[in-house]
Amino acid sequence: MKGTRQLLGLCLVIGMTIVGNNLAFTQGATMARATPNYIPSRNTAAPVHNEIRALSIGDKVPDIEFTLINYPTTKASLSDFAGKLVILDFWATWCTGCLHAFPKMDSLQKEFDGRIQVILINKKNTGDDYNKVERFYEKWKAKHKGFVLPSAVMDTVAGILFSHTLIPHYVIIGPDGKVKAITSSDQINKESITKLLNNDGKQLIPKKDLDANKPLFASNDLPINENVAYSVLLKGWYSGLGSGAQFRYVDNVVRGRAFYNTEIASIYKFIAAHIDSNISFKRMVYKVKEPSLLKWAAKTAAPDEWLSNNLYTYDFIVPAQKAYDLYPLMLANLNAHSDYKGYFEKKKVKCLALVKIGDAERIKTKGGAYINKTVDGNVKVLNNIPVSFLVKLLNDDVKAISLPVINETRIEHPVDLKLRFDFTDLSVFRQELNSQGLDLIEVKRELNMFIIEDKNLRSNSTTK
Repeated sequence: MKGTRQLLGLCLVIGMTIVGNNLAFTQGATMARATPNYIPSRNTAAPVHNEIRALSIGDKVPDIEFTLINYPTTKASLSDFAGKLVILDFWATWCTGCLHAFPKMDSLQKEFDGRIQVILINKKNTGDDYNKVERFYEKWKAKHKGFVLPSAVMDTVAGILFSHTLIPHYVIIGPDGKVKAITSSDQINKESITKLLNNDGKQLIPKKDLDANKPLFASNDLPINENVAYSVLLKGWYSGLGSGAQFRYVDNVVRGRAFYNTEIASIYKFIAAHIDSNISFKRMVYKVKEPSLLKWAAKTAAPDEWLSNNLYTYDFIVPAQKAYDLYPLMLANLNAHSDYKGYFEKKKVKCLALVKIGDAERIKTKGGAYINKTVDGNVKVLNNIPVSFLVKLLNDDVKAISLPVINETRIEHPVDLKLRFDFTDLSVFRQELNSQGLDLIEVKRELNMFIIEDKNLRSNSTTK
């Protein structure tokens, strides 16, 4: 299978000059992808080792010593794996893309046991520490029985030898101790490992990290000043960016927004929610022929192929004088260049109304700091927060609720609440709400909904 990337729209406007392109290009190799939440590494805090230099393909790797978790010994050196193909997998506990690849890497380790050694590398500058990684491993192994991969912790050497700005990041060291590849997750699979072990000479596609802090794919000569409008929309996974998003600031003014390897539904949702803050996925309606292409789901068949072909990279910047209208302009631009049309529509729909059933004084805040935290793994503690914030949490964070939630409590004062958010049965959660003078009841209301439909094909089916 080949992953196909399409440059759907590229527009640069400087004064009255317009440059546009429509391109399509392909890149070989199976795209075994991390999740849409793959995020940049915080690669700034590593101590400088003057005696260490960055390595390239073909260089001999020094005998690195690792402090390990999930390994028979707490210390091991690279030389302990002499004669094996060693794969260094740089990760962090906060990198969901890294975690998505763990099962694949664990399966490869078991399949090629004795011939390869996968070592997860958690650098000191990730913000993780030994105890945090150890706790993570305890939880991970409880859910993934038989997980065998060891992890180096608090690394300060391998990260300098193999410098990078995005994770996951993979380095393959041959049985001869030389660097064979510096690459991405899509290049690591049974076929590529077999060829490396057989010395067939085929090179893996190198990983190239782009500077996401600059307008994507623009040269350093691009003058980002008050007269510039810039947009680019790329369909298909781009391995040099990871997944995530960031604002585009120019002179401390938000002039744009960039998304990297993100579902199109998530991009539309972000834009819509900045136009109408009530919009969540629960208020989105998909009038499309293939709704499964809009949003990734864990049960998606062939997930690697889906992630390879159906994610988008989008960068949009407006001139300074139009910054106030950023999101309506962004919506119009995305509609112009994508295969979809997103718009708002008033619809009478089923929803859940949060209502007051008792004395609201008992949950009235006692003051103090604004608090929104989770304790004991699943208990949400809210202090001095408006009820509207609770409604937002129910819409954004609670998967067990499928209908939109609206606020009909008429409570105007801030509240203090403690609620379990790990419920799968709504009736259980309602009991918790009842104990604090609140309830959720099903009603029909006219709400502002956000519709995504095929641009060139109107479907008779409607899918949430």
